[in-house]
Amino acid sequence: MDQVRPLYVSLHAYVRTKLREKYGANVVPADGPIPAHLFGNIWAQDWTNIYKLVAPPGADPGYDLTQILKSRKTDALQMVHFGENFFKSLGFAPLPQTFWERSLFVKPHDRDVVCHASAWDLDDVEDLRLKMCIDITAEDFNTVHHELGHNFYQRAYDNSRCCFAIARTTGFTKRSAIPSRCR
Repeated sequence: MDQVRPLYVSLHAYVRTKLREKYGANVVPADGPIPAHLFGNIWAQDWTNIYKLVAPPGADPGYDLTQILKSRKTDALQMVHFGENFFKSLGFAPLPQTFWERSLFVKPHDRDVVCHASAWDLDDVEDLRLKMCIDITAEDFNTVHHELGHNFYQRAYDNSRCCFAIARTTGFTKRSAIPSRCR
């Protein structure tokens, strides 16, 4: 921790300076936390939206993942398979067939649904699901991976002691229910 701290302190100071130059001292204080909403993500989880502002002069602009996905005619199901393959490459088992049968990946045309992405472990065994109306964008590509991270974590802790299963419920998923085997 002590080895990395100076890097994070410097990075934080640099970003604060750039944001302060753009938005002014009334919006960005000289010290303390940087207001999260300035990152373009209310939880400050993603700094992509400020890259152009904080990138060093002459920095490589990177790539446009949305454009790459669209040029390859990637669909929602393929985006989920990309995510699953990432976790499989880390040594996790493939998602169960029921995941593919019971999850929602595309907004239905015949009814209204809440499209906020969420990951679900419905039976503390194998009934994992993803609920998300996937758009073919870099943001949704990242969200698919994020939500699948919940599903793989849920499955990894299915047979663990209840204290770990309860922690994963509040720390990694959107639901607040305590796993049934821990009640």
